[in-house]
Amino acid sequence: MRYVDDVVILARRMGPELWGWIEHTLEARMGLEVNREKTQVVRLRWEGGHVDFLGFTLRFAQGRRGGGHSLKVAPSRKARAREGDRLRAMTSSRVCWKPIPALICMLIRSSRPADSVLGRVEGLSGFHNVARHEGATTVPGLVLYRFNASVIFYNAPYFKRRVLAVVAASPDVKWLVVDGAPIVHLDSTGADTIAALADELRAKGVRLVLSDAHARVQRMLERSGALEHLGPDSMFPTLRSALEAYQSGSSKEPSR
Repeated sequence: MRYVDDVVILARRMGPELWGWIEHTLEARMGLEVNREKTQVVRLRWEGGHVDFLGFTLRFAQGRRGGGHSLKVAPSRKARAREGDRLRAMTSSRVCWKPIPALICMLIRSSRPADSVLGRVEGLSGFHNVARHEGATTVPGLVLYRFNASVIFYNAPYFKRRVLAVVAASPDVKWLVVDGAPIVHLDSTGADTIAALADELRAKGVRLVLSDAHARVQRMLERSGALEHLGPDSMFPTLRSALEAYQSGSSKEPSR
């Protein structure tokens, strides 16, 4: 050890014997040179006694209920002032607007998120975007659809338009399975949209079901009544289980 900027030693009592031992340890054993001009002994138990160290203030304070004294550690006055200056700089009129473009960009992306129709790809597990894999295969009459965002008030109309467009592009579709994994949040507008979609697709002879829905999404579907519009046995734990239910011609083992 070549250099130490600050050393704080806490002791119950400070006397010549202990101070001599500290100096000997620091200089003789550790090879450090003690700057005696800056060295000070602070009586923390005295009124106003405190030590500032590494941005914190150490002091003894009596308990609120009149108990014994205990060591209290809190940000130092200098540290609080430095943090205040940093916050004022971040929120000044010159820079406080800077997060706005990023926020707008985030809203635009989540209001028009990427989506895809899924299929199987030889040599790969799971289901993948058929537009990115030329050899991807799908099951006739079944569409697996992924909407890569939550469905809430500002993108729910877009979600509905995209689902209807996918159905229109698949004239023989009988089931449309929405992958619920990316839908981490569903508000009342999103739930109403799903209920309306279920009714509209049923009129076209298409059944709307969900797979891998998050618990909070399922609760919203139940509270809003959208689950009744989807119908019984409309929730599946995975895309695979939904596919197997479709292929078997029944849905006796769904998971709500």
